[in-house]
Amino acid sequence: APILEEIFLNLPPHEVVCLCRLVCRQWKEVADSESLWRERCRRERYQRCDESRIPDDWRLFYFMCKKRRNLLKNPIGENKMKDWQILNNGGDKWKIEGVMVPHPNKKVQRNFVTSYDMCKKAQMIDLEKEGYNPSFMDQFQPDIRISDWAAAHLHRIDWTPACRDYVGSKKKKKIG
Repeated sequence: APILEEIFLNLPPHEVVCLCRLVCRQWKEVADSESLWRERCRRERYQRCDESRIPDDWRLFYFMCKKRRNLLKNPIGENKMKDWQILNNGGDKWKIEGVMVPHPNKKVQRNFVTSYDMCKKAQMIDLEKEGYNPSFMDQFQPDIRISDWAAAHLHRIDWTPACRDYVGSKKKKKIG
């Protein structure tokens, strides 16, 4: 089983789940094993936010970590206002300028800049297109991460407040 586990660790994870586990009982046991998914998490450096909480299901934890990413398109204005709907564009309007305060990611050199008057922008995210099917969302209700980088003309950096609504197949849940 250790050799088979090592082979599975070198295969794409979806093939392990969708193909390998169907071959025979031994392969299914290895494909479903906690040790396989815990090791895959370790190798890909997926860490628990709270080290005191051990996942009940390491395979689920692995796939949830794979989905952790900023779901916003164009979050720092590298493509001007593409993918954004402007709701309010008061004063000097939305602009994209060089960062006034360094971004945690050194590669980020631009950000959205708001005016002295009300500026709001919005973006619709299709969670199904991002790989979150409705039954998965209803059952696991994973954290959804969105963030953009914006500054005010007052030379104050703001993390833009985000209002997120999740509409599932059966319910609507406010996130954040």
